[in-house]
Amino acid sequence: MGFVHPALLDGAMQLLVYCGQQGSTNLFLPSSVREAFVGPCPLGPLTVIVRVLELSAQSVEADLTLLAGSTVVAHLRSATARRFTGGAAPVPSVRDAVFETVWKPLEANIDDAPSPKTRPRN
Repeated sequence: MGFVHPALLDGAMQLLVYCGQQGSTNLFLPSSVREAFVGPCPLGPLTVIVRVLELSAQSVEADLTLLAGSTVVAHLRSATARRFTGGAAPVPSVRDAVFETVWKPLEANIDDAPSPKTRPRN
C-alpha cells in the first residue's frame, strides 16, 4: 500500500476548478489549500466528494475528500481556485475538454462518510 499519488490529488483539484467555472469560459486555477491530510492509499478506484463552501464569479472554495471504499485516504480542507485574469484567451468549456465524464450516484449517504477529523493518527 502506498500513499495517494499526486496525480490523483490533481484530479480532485480539477473538480474544484470545474465547480468554479460554472459553465463559463473563464480559466480557474487552484491557488491554496488551508489544511491537507494524505494517508495510505490502496490500489483501486477512488471516490471524490466535493463540498462547496463558497462560490462566486471570482473564486470557489471547497472541502475535497478522497475515499477508497469508506476509508478517507486524503482530505483537502478549504481548497481554493481563483479566476485567472492574466489576459489569456478564453478556454473551452470543461465539457468539451475532457474525454468522457461518467457520473455515478453514491451508494451511501454522504452523512455516513467518515469524517477526516476522526481519522486515526500515526
